[in-house]
Amino acid sequence: MDLGWITDYFIPIIILACLGIGYIIKKINMIDNKFIPAIVGTLGIIFGFITNGFTFYAFTAGLASGLASTGLYEAFKQVIGDKDSDDTK
Repeated sequence: MDLGWITDYFIPIIILACLGIGYIIKKINMIDNKFIPAIVGTLGIIFGFITNGFTFYAFTAGLASGLASTGLYEAFKQVIGDKDSDDTK
């Protein structure tokens, strides 16, 4: 099954904004880590509505971009070998 179509829904500025906000939330230990994907997904939807209006495309693109920021953070952490990160909060 080809999932290449999902990349059509990625909006780089939303990914970067959600990545930054998620990173800040994680580093200041404000909220339990298990809630961060839900938070950045919701923020992605809000940012999608702001950038593209209230459409289904804005909803799906915002959600995909917000959740992609979580995956991007995890991939980057694996690449740099971040062993000091506290993922067990």
